[in-house]
Amino acid sequence: MSTFRLSAAVLVALLSTVLSAAADDASVAARVNGVAITNKQVDKLAQRMAAVQGASSDAARQEALQSLIDIELLAQQAKADKIEAPTAEVDQRLNELKGRYPTPEGFKQALAANHATEAELRSDLTRTVLVQKVLDKHVTVALPADAVEAFYKANPDKFQHPAEVRVSHIFFAAPPEGDPAVQQRAADALARIKKGEDFATLAKELSEDPESKNKGGDLGFVAPDGVVKEIADAAFALKPGEVSGVVQTKFGYHIIKVTEARPAGVTPLADVKTELQSFLEDQERDKQQQAYVEGLKKQAKIEIVEPKSASKAAAPKAESKK
Repeated sequence: MSTFRLSAAVLVALLSTVLSAAADDASVAARVNGVAITNKQVDKLAQRMAAVQGASSDAARQEALQSLIDIELLAQQAKADKIEAPTAEVDQRLNELKGRYPTPEGFKQALAANHATEAELRSDLTRTVLVQKVLDKHVTVALPADAVEAFYKANPDKFQHPAEVRVSHIFFAAPPEGDPAVQQRAADALARIKKGEDFATLAKELSEDPESKNKGGDLGFVAPDGVVKEIADAAFALKPGEVSGVVQTKFGYHIIKVTEARPAGVTPLADVKTELQSFLEDQERDKQQQAYVEGLKKQAKIEIVEPKSASKAAAPKAESKK
């Protein structure tokens, strides 16, 4: 996802409860067409941005303020466009967030740690959906027909790869210290392979890796530093068509098969075309989204409220005493 899309969607994990703070004149950091953005909102988002990005507090605060201004402009445009956030779409996003936690209690604890409520999170998700719908309406991306090939030819260094092997595995999950019962299940599967059963079919039947099992265990091409050491050591010791013994890692037990090997060289365009197309579209979308928001800024009345120092605040009192 591009940098702007991160700030436009505002990293829901960062933004929870940021957008729903109340404002009073003393706490205002900026006004966008008369709508206040509070220092509390800015400070909250800045703190979370600094934690995620490792930025300095001053840089994070400036970025947070600009992000909140962008969001407010886009939210106001959504209202002008009569764009709404469907409840079903907000529910889906909320459920996706909940699904990242092993239990409902874990989700509640995460909310509590961020001083948030589910209602506040839902409000933020609603605004996130609105913002994205505005951007989707006003920003379209159409790359030139030869953009992918031109980029590929102009940047050969970006497509160099080391020696690689194409790996499939059958995976049995176990704790880092191992589990004899799970290890035996892996050994039984290996015995079935040695008796002639098809590796890909067994992967679909037995593997506990949801990402690869339906692809017959295929992990694609990997470099020596692209997978955990135990798998790399086993895979690069095999020739195409060969199967390893049971390999233990901190994740569990694996049976490894190498289906193809290729020497170091340049990755063919056909192998990266889809990914490269998405990358270039994201770049162009980012550029156009930034241009669109800059256009909104030019038409808007944006007031940045400078914080008053203690000495400046005290000066009028001193004069009034005289």
